[in-house]
Amino acid sequence: MRLIKGVHLLSKISDLTSRLAAGLAACVLAAMMLLTGVDVILRYIFAWPISGSLELTEFMMVIVIAFGLAYCALQKRHVRIDLLVSRLPDRAQAVMNSIANLAFLLLFVLITWRSFYRMQSMYEGQLTSSVLFIPKFPFMILMIIGSAILCLVVLKDVIECFCQAVKK
Repeated sequence: MRLIKGVHLLSKISDLTSRLAAGLAACVLAAMMLLTGVDVILRYIFAWPISGSLELTEFMMVIVIAFGLAYCALQKRHVRIDLLVSRLPDRAQAVMNSIANLAFLLLFVLITWRSFYRMQSMYEGQLTSSVLFIPKFPFMILMIIGSAILCLVVLKDVIECFCQAVKK
């Protein structure tokens, strides 16, 4: 009973945070499209491109991808190949999904953990972009946050699949 309540709370938290992150990613994507459109117009009509627009687009892409992955996992829109697993009984499918989700969770826990150390080295090395001299470590922090939100969503999936596997 406590496990079900814990899964329900984890589900609420992961749903809310991934939806908020996806909303932010959508806003950044719209800004990125606007920046690119204005840069193209200024470049070809007035021969006056926006300096550093490529760097800004790269930084915006980090935000879009980092914050969009959790929502994609929440909606179950990631790539899956169910050719063999779909032919198994329900309990076996739940076991296979538990194993796959656990491997995915471990991978992204490792990515989040190592990204933290990479962010520290970026901060200590004072790495900046080459044209606008924007520090890179804040974007690494955003990537860590996005990966952590993805870990929450996948942890919820692991527990749900495990509960399906052991359910009678």
